[in-house]
Amino acid sequence: MTAPVRWGILGTGRIAHSFALGLKALHDAELVAVGSRNNETAASFASAFDIPHAYGSYAGLVAADNVDVVYIATPNVRHKEDCLLCIDAGKAVLCEKPFAMNAADGREIVMRARNAGVFFMEAMWMRFIPLVQKAREILLRGDIGAPRLLFADFGYPVDRDPKNRFLDLGLGGGSLLDRGIYPLSLAWFLFGKPLDIVGQATIGPTGVDEQSVVLLKYKDGLQAVLTSTMNACATNRATIVGESGQIEMEAPFFKTERLIVTKFPRATPLSTKAAIDQPSHLRVILRWGKRLAYRAAGRRAGQVIHSSALKGNGFNYEAAEVGRCLRAGALESLTMKGSESIAIIEAMDALRSQWGIVYPNDPRY
Repeated sequence: MTAPVRWGILGTGRIAHSFALGLKALHDAELVAVGSRNNETAASFASAFDIPHAYGSYAGLVAADNVDVVYIATPNVRHKEDCLLCIDAGKAVLCEKPFAMNAADGREIVMRARNAGVFFMEAMWMRFIPLVQKAREILLRGDIGAPRLLFADFGYPVDRDPKNRFLDLGLGGGSLLDRGIYPLSLAWFLFGKPLDIVGQATIGPTGVDEQSVVLLKYKDGLQAVLTSTMNACATNRATIVGESGQIEMEAPFFKTERLIVTKFPRATPLSTKAAIDQPSHLRVILRWGKRLAYRAAGRRAGQVIHSSALKGNGFNYEAAEVGRCLRAGALESLTMKGSESIAIIEAMDALRSQWGIVYPNDPRY
């Protein structure tokens, strides 16, 4: 494929608008079609983004000969149905996260795509942001030593209207699927699959998880503390702490434009003999003085700042990866594999099981 990749968007909500704006930043991509559940909505969206073809049904969009790949922007609860609709029509798919409501549905989607020889990727746009990839590169290079801790939180308050989809259990609402998936995916991206996962959640009056704290345990003592909330505005930062330094991903970490990499100063404690020779009160003074000196040295020493303004609104980076894969004839991206998307949903299934949250038509796990 040498011509521009021809995109169709299935759905016309807020996230569809964001993706359409993102595509404008790519010179080798064209937004040629949109599909909605009615003609009026499709026509309005097409007019807003100068899209030549508008379809008043999802089936009409996936049947279009001029569409190479479909971005699925429908509510969480529709993702499986819409993914399979596209796959069965032979259309490559980029599906908004979470691409399925549970792991069983996720496995079916990925298997159908592979059996059909159709490209499929979950739209975890965070992984393709340049400085998110830079943070992983710095970590793997060993610049901060062996990793020991990850702190990441994602939180913004939502409208308390019970009709809000975030508060609707039947639509896959809750903090985990829309907020918590980002810290989880970041942990997987940096460290891989954990050995154990546990969490606590605040369940709201509509039955969804409104806030949660999740702990991941890895080998060699590495841990991750991940939080998400729909009740407040969190720091929306992430910090990777290693034995000899740390990487701070400034807010919002999932599309960060600034990394602060700090090297910890090397501490040189008093020798045993020097400590014994000092009166006890003087040893205390020296100890605290040395700690203050370490802190001052840390402020003066090895701190490197990486800044990179986003080109476009950030959604263009995942779209560019899809285009690269299609041109290479690949059926998935190595940065966001189908097997890893499934593993993350399995982790969310396990958390929901701990919290007693079951979606309509959920298989028992």
